[in-house]
This record gives sequence, structure tokens and C-alpha cells, in this order.
Amino acid sequence: MSYKVVSLFSGCGGLDLGFINAGFEVIWANDCFGDAVNTYKKNIGNHIVHGDITKISSVDIPNDFDVLLGGFPCQGFSIANSKRSMKDSRNYLYLELLRIVKDKKPKFFVAENVKGLLSMSKGEVIKIIIKDFEEIGYKVDYKLLKASDYGVPQHRERVIIIGNRINKTNIFPIPTYGNFIPNNSIFEEQQNILPYLSVKDVIKKYAKLRTQDDPIKINNRIIYNHTARTNVADTFWARKHPVNQAEICDYLKYWRTVCKISTQKIDKLLGYKHTAGHWFRKDSSGSIPNPQDWIRLKEIMGFDDTFDKQVVELEL
Repeated sequence: MSYKVVSLFSGCGGLDLGFINAGFEVIWANDCFGDAVNTYKKNIGNHIVHGDITKISSVDIPNDFDVLLGGFPCQGFSIANSKRSMKDSRNYLYLELLRIVKDKKPKFFVAENVKGLLSMSKGEVIKIIIKDFEEIGYKVDYKLLKASDYGVPQHRERVIIIGNRINKTNIFPIPTYGNFIPNNSIFEEQQNILPYLSVKDVIKKYAKLRTQDDPIKINNRIIYNHTARTNVADTFWARKHPVNQAEICDYLKYWRTVCKISTQKIDKLLGYKHTAGHWFRKDSSGSIPNPQDWIRLKEIMGFDDTFDKQVVELEL
């Protein structure tokens, strides 16, 4: 049996995806941010509706689903917002979640929000929210969970609120990762706890992949790279030796002339869009290739090792 889910404030579908991976079926979702909706449609499905939930009637939402999800907007609650207040209109959007729970009566609801929700008005806000759901017949519990406790390489904390109307205990997941010290009697109760995962643990297999604009194929999967656009004047590598950008520019221009190759062709060979052109300019938009690109350029154009030491050797 597949339990059915309706999702509010869905964004691009992060919370929904977790439920889908656990075997649930999301039958209807909603968000007001068009780009997020388009992302959701591309990656999850067309069952998401683009629109303002405050203007969507309960009758337009399916009946007979088991779980309502709601990661209601958190900007007003966030501890990053020093001026947060219940007067912030975004802080009342949980009432839309309350409305749908009241009208549709799902067996469970799961709400998610930032840690700052617990400290607003010295804890009174979370009490108000819990009381509102209890008054419509739900047994409600909440807990502050940390993503790194469950195998995510990030110490991200979120308040998870679970409610049900079938008189069941609301169960929160047991942490499986932590600050584990092997063979330490103090941690006997943590025998099933694994050491926290680091970012390196998760993505170290990609460490030698060269950043590029075009998609790359790894194990029959197409990987689309997200590249930040930064000022070419920024310092990206700590080079061991002084580097004269103008000299290297002239050097590369000479070899490009010898090879009769265009910057467009170089970009294509390296998987870039408009990067190579900067290596042949001495003005403020000029730049020096990173070590990996320098090695590839050497393979393409066959130049000598005149500037290898200056470009390739880095401070570690």
C-alpha cells in the first residue's frame, strides 16, 4: 500500500523527495515561486500547482490523502533575521497549513522550520502553533533535529513538528551519526553511532574532476555542473612564484598563432563556454589558466615548459 501525500510550500521538492524515496506517493503539491515549481516539474512530477496558497481553496486540493507536508516559509522566524516578529506576515503562513489540516483531516501532518522558531517571543510562538493544532484534534510533538546526525555532511538544524489524529505516538528518527570516540566507556550507549560524515567523505571521489561548463558523463549519468561566476581579478590559487599575466598572455598568443587554433575551439575542447578568451588578454579582464587547464593547453598547443613552474606550482 502506498500512502498518499499532499505538500504545501514545496519549493523544488526536497521534503517531498524524502517521502517519495521512502515509498510515499505525492499526489498534489504547491508553491508560489515559479522557478522552484519548474524545477519540481522537471525532477519530480507535474502534480505541483503554481500559485499563492492563500488564494487556493481547500476544495481545489484532493481529498483522502494520509499525510500533509508543510515546510512553511521561515524568513520571519529565522535567527538570521534580528527583527523577526509575529507581525511579519510570513509568520502567519503556518495558518494555511492549519487550514488544510483542519479541512482535509489527514492522518498525519509533518511541518518543518528553522531553529529560530523555538526562540521567538521566548518560546511562546511554538506554544501557540502546537496549541492551534491540538485544538483541531491532533496529538502534536516537535523536536530539533540535526542533519549531520543522520549522515548528511552538514550541521543543519531544523525544527520538525509531527501531528496525528489517530492517537499514535509521534516517532522521531534515532541519530545514527555523531561525535563517536571508539573504545571509550563514556560512549557505550553510542555503540551504533558512526562518526560524522565530512564533505570530503562524500565527494572526495570527485576531487580530480575538472570544473567545466558543459555536462560530463560519469557511470552513465549526466552530471550538470553549477559554476559560480566570479571576478577574474580574485585570487584562486596561492602560487609559489611571481607570475606576470602579460608575459603569459603574449606567450599563449604566440603558440595559438603557431597552432592556428581559435579560442572557441579551445573552449570546446576544454568544455567551457567563454573562458579561453580571457587567457589571451592583457587588459583587466585577462586571467591565467589554472594548473589543470595549463596542462591541457600544453597538450593541445604543444608549447614548451617556459612558464610551467610559475603556473603549475602552488602553495599547499
